[in-house]
Amino acid sequence: MKRFRFRPRTWIVLGVVTVIAAAAAVGSYAYFTSSGTGSAVGYVGSPGPLTVTPVWPSGVYLYPGGPAAVVTLTITNTSTTGSAYVTSVTGQATTTPAGCDNSWFAVSADPINVNLAPGGTASINGYVSLTEEYVPQNACANSNPTITWTAG
Repeated sequence: MKRFRFRPRTWIVLGVVTVIAAAAAVGSYAYFTSSGTGSAVGYVGSPGPLTVTPVWPSGVYLYPGGPAAVVTLTITNTSTTGSAYVTSVTGQATTTPAGCDNSWFAVSADPINVNLAPGGTASINGYVSLTEEYVPQNACANSNPTITWTAG
């Protein structure tokens, strides 16, 4: 059997190819490192006051021990630059006629947990009822109690 031998020129070509392949392999793993710093001025907005707009359901009247009226509450972030995080809405009767006690009105709202963008709104349900106190509550009849809602 005849033995295969490379000629000198073949060895030179193989050597050049090997050097090029090794250089390419090393070059593909090379990188530069650097460091630096920089700064910029940031602008932080601020939340404006929140407004709560209640909408009383049409044709719904309260009476002692009766069901609660479901009031639609729309909370608005009045800011143009900052978001506002709302975690609660509360309400209470603040103006009632003489002889009609504010504490006779049970006021509550659905849970809320929302981040309102500037100008953003969210709506939930509020509930208002006139509790049965087993005393004459005639002073509350035909009245328009003011319910003050607060979002925070």
